[in-house]
Amino acid sequence: MQLQELCQRIDMPESVTTQLVAIDRQRAVPVSRWQAFYRGLAEFEPDEAFYHKLLAVAPDDALGFNVLWQSLNLALQAADIYRQRSIADEIYAATMGFFSRTVKEGLLEQGTYCFPTRTWGIRQLQLREFRLGTLEFEKTPTGVIEIHIPSDADLDQPQRLAAYAQARQFWGPAYTNYECFSWLLSPVLKQILPAKSHILQFQSDFRIERWDKEQGDYRKWIFHNSQAPIANLPETTSLQRSVKQLLLSGETIGAGVGKLIV
Repeated sequence: MQLQELCQRIDMPESVTTQLVAIDRQRAVPVSRWQAFYRGLAEFEPDEAFYHKLLAVAPDDALGFNVLWQSLNLALQAADIYRQRSIADEIYAATMGFFSRTVKEGLLEQGTYCFPTRTWGIRQLQLREFRLGTLEFEKTPTGVIEIHIPSDADLDQPQRLAAYAQARQFWGPAYTNYECFSWLLSPVLKQILPAKSHILQFQSDFRIERWDKEQGDYRKWIFHNSQAPIANLPETTSLQRSVKQLLLSGETIGAGVGKLIV
C-alpha cells in the first residue's frame, strides 16, 4: 500500500491528499528510514518525544502537514503489524481514520484543512488505540482501557453497547477496567439536557467518580475550539445554545471521570 491509497482508504480530503503526495515526492524519504523510525519508537512513546523525532525528519509547518505526512508513512509501517497480529483491515482503516477526521476538524476550527493535533496519533501508530465500532479504546501503561469518543461517534444505545462488546472481545479478559475522562461525563449536563439525550444515556453507562470543573476541552468539541468570550460563542446548535446559557450563568462544564459499568 502506498501513501495515496492509504489517504483514499481513510477518506482524506482530496486536496489534502494531493498536498501530502507532493510532500512525499519532494522529500523522497526511503522506506528503510520509515522502517527504522518505526522500530525505534519506545513502548508507550511519550507525545513530546515522538514530536521531536518527527522534527528530525522534517520541520513542522503552520498547517501541520509535514507531521501528518510523516504520521501516515508510519501508519503504512503499522499496517504490517496489523497483518502480523491478524487484526482486521476494517479496524485498521477505521483506526487510521483518526488522521483524516482530525484534518476535517481542523477545517471547522480554523477555516482551512490542517492537522491541529500533532502528536495524539502516536497511540494509533503504536497499536495502543483502536476504533472499534463507534468508539475508540486505548490501552494505557497501567492496564486501564481508556474510552475516547470520536467527533463522529453515534451514541445511540445499540452502537454504544456493540462497541463495548467488541472492545471486550478485542482486548480479552485480561483487561477489565474501562474508564473515560470526558466533558460528556460532566454532571452539569444534567441541568440542561433532556433525559432522552444520547449524551445522558452515555453517562448512564458509567459510574462517575470525579468531576474536574477546570477542564476546558468542551470548547473544542462543542464550539469547534473557539476561545472567544462566552458572549460571542456560536449558537448554531441546540447544544451550543444550552451550554452557552449555562456558561453565562457562571457555571462551567469541566469533565467527568467514570468507570464503565455496563
